[in-house]
Amino acid sequence: MTEVTDEEIAPIIHRSDRSLSRTLDTRSSIEKRIAVVLILISVGFERLAFYSLAGNLTFFLDSNIIGWVFPHTIIAPLIFLGTSYLSAVIFSWFSDGRFGRAKTIITGIYH
Repeated sequence: MTEVTDEEIAPIIHRSDRSLSRTLDTRSSIEKRIAVVLILISVGFERLAFYSLAGNLTFFLDSNIIGWVFPHTIIAPLIFLGTSYLSAVIFSWFSDGRFGRAKTIITGIYH
């Protein structure tokens, strides 16, 4: 588990001007487990929020406030879900292939 391979640290789209730096993980076993648990919890909450938003979108569009008709109230959340999944693929390719890890993180924090 502590072994670092080139596949783990190499970008999806390899450019020869980037150097691969190897850093060893110096965290203890309990720190690694805590990190994994916190990541899984945060991803779980993120998925819960995303699917709650998508599910409630149907009810909101069907309400008296908006008043959309039945087929449109089902199609709009599907377009939202499809756009979300497709944009994740497109922007992950762009951030990994064009920006690099550091610029992507910095841009995401400040925008």
